Amino acid sequence: MQAKQAKEEIYRLVKLLNQYDYEYYVLNKPSVSDAEYDRLLQRLKELEREFPDLIPADSPTRRVSGKVQEGFSEVRHEIPMLSLENAFNFEELVDFFNYVHRNIEYHKPSFSVEYKFDGIACSLIYKNGYFELGSTRGDGFVGENVTENLRTIKSIPLSLKNVSSKRFEVRGEVVMFIEDFKKLNDKRIEEGLEPFRSPRNAASGSLRVLDTKITAGRNLKFYAYQAFGDEFKFQTHAEVIETLRNEGFLVSPLFEICTTPEQILSIYNSALENRNKLPFEVDGLVIKVNEIFLQERLGERSKSPRWAVAFKFPPCDAYTKVKDIIFQVGRTGAITPVCHFEPVILSGALISKATLHNTVELQKKGIMIGDTIIVRRQGDVIPYIVGVVTERRNGDEIDVQIPSLCPACGGNLIEFGNSGLRCLNLNCPAKLENYLIYIVSRDCLNIEGLGKKLIKKLLDAELVKDFTDIFFLKEDDLKKLYSVKDKLSNKLISEIKVKTQNIELWRFIKTLGIFHVGTETAKILADKFTAITNLEKATRDELMQIPGIGPETASAVVTFFNSETWHKWRQLIHDGIINVNEQKSSMSGELAGLNFVITGTLASMTRSVAKSRIEERGGKVLDTISSKVNYLIVGDKPGSKLNKARELGIQILTENEFLRMIS
Repeated sequence: MQAKQAKEEIYRLVKLLNQYDYEYYVLNKPSVSDAEYDRLLQRLKELEREFPDLIPADSPTRRVSGKVQEGFSEVRHEIPMLSLENAFNFEELVDFFNYVHRNIEYHKPSFSVEYKFDGIACSLIYKNGYFELGSTRGDGFVGENVTENLRTIKSIPLSLKNVSSKRFEVRGEVVMFIEDFKKLNDKRIEEGLEPFRSPRNAASGSLRVLDTKITAGRNLKFYAYQAFGDEFKFQTHAEVIETLRNEGFLVSPLFEICTTPEQILSIYNSALENRNKLPFEVDGLVIKVNEIFLQERLGERSKSPRWAVAFKFPPCDAYTKVKDIIFQVGRTGAITPVCHFEPVILSGALISKATLHNTVELQKKGIMIGDTIIVRRQGDVIPYIVGVVTERRNGDEIDVQIPSLCPACGGNLIEFGNSGLRCLNLNCPAKLENYLIYIVSRDCLNIEGLGKKLIKKLLDAELVKDFTDIFFLKEDDLKKLYSVKDKLSNKLISEIKVKTQNIELWRFIKTLGIFHVGTETAKILADKFTAITNLEKATRDELMQIPGIGPETASAVVTFFNSETWHKWRQLIHDGIINVNEQKSSMSGELAGLNFVITGTLASMTRSVAKSRIEERGGKVLDTISSKVNYLIVGDKPGSKLNKARELGIQILTENEFLRMIS
């Protein structure tokens, strides 16, 4: 294909794919199947690899999701990102109205009403219509450059449709939907990580990680609420919102124009009533003077505009008294304190207990039995103890006794860094029960019919004394339990036999219950090692070379494969009781079948990181130059490999050319 034809095809595909992204992520009305979208995207990648100089600034391939950044530089806001004054009741809203009317003489203003998102304020800078720079609010004057992380958010257009100003700034809020927040926390708890406190906290943490792949996987959304730029003059805030909507941005689904406080109060009451039905968290409404020239006349205070106010919702908090702290033992032996308190209603639900992540958190909060505490439903989902109201103590409170021995088996406990206490007894009944529940769960072996109640009965009847006993159950064993009938016994035994043969590798890795290894990490390991025997031999250093695998996870994997638990699993495999499939790597990717050699020092990454980038896309990195090599990547001060590659006619890539290839 000639360059001219390639350019036309690339631009056609970019326009088409960006339209599909808009339909899917903004309108929530996809018009094309995932398979067709993937086919077009793959075609675009092929053309861009062949013609890297033709890659447009708004190509969807520029939504980087694997770049590891060194840190965040500072960005000074040309126009400060001010905060809002708050109105906590109707009287304070009326005060705001009266202030506006007193200071605009004879004009009759209108007021816009929209949701106040509980997220992270960010600024997007577009130059000549293309997204170039993104930053956090910071202190309002200086924020952090998080451009690459913001690029991964699919609801942020990489180019504008109609606005082509030299500089156009869009401001808005990065949020995480409540459903995504719950899934993320479930995954973190499953992997032994501390859960995020709220969707806002999760969005902030996701936006400020150095690995863009993590941000890309968090399904963040961006809602725009302000815009201004060179050669662009808006008349009203309503015009700003309509322009942003037309440019492909998400905007507040609630947007009304009012003229009286009573109208706003009616909207407020309705929004408060429906607050729990929203997919995202809001903590109030934002009221703005609609006319831009009146905004300019009213001006700003040092930290907030005079033409806007936040009409806040009451917090989803409640005061209650602690009745007891119960210590539970999880499948890994982690000791988890559960705070039981007098029942309270939060967001329409009756709440009587909340889990503290570990004993470290319990000690940090300083909770005593009898204390008055503040309880909140984070994301309207997870009960969370905000803190203790110490001024309400009267001396009758009782210190919580941190256990020195396992509350389930009386075994020894060990301090596990910031993760708190953990039981070391391999035969701890609580660990065994929770491990069995985990092993048979849907995302692991998925053995239907073997639920919590039946596992408890099997343990109580001593028909199961070790996790391996599950795989040797017989119909006669089950018939001994009065609740299991003949037909059900036969069905369950068949189910166990079926589900323990031809187990997908990633599913088996997750089933092992390795600390810090959940679904996504299990899939990464399965893709990388393709067989459980390969993973078993992996060293900590090898594991840490894999994107997405940190030092704690690497250590946990190595420790597990030297444990007694693994020896039992390995014996089951050896005896043919269970069968684990090898996995063909899904990382065949865009570099499949290509061989690379690296020479010299790379500026943006180490050679081992470059090797990982190639391998995760299906390519191979060789040590020596030969006719089998497709590309030589050349860094600073290359060695003799460069001359040999030239002699063999091997294509030479500079570091920048290589980065474009894998972008």
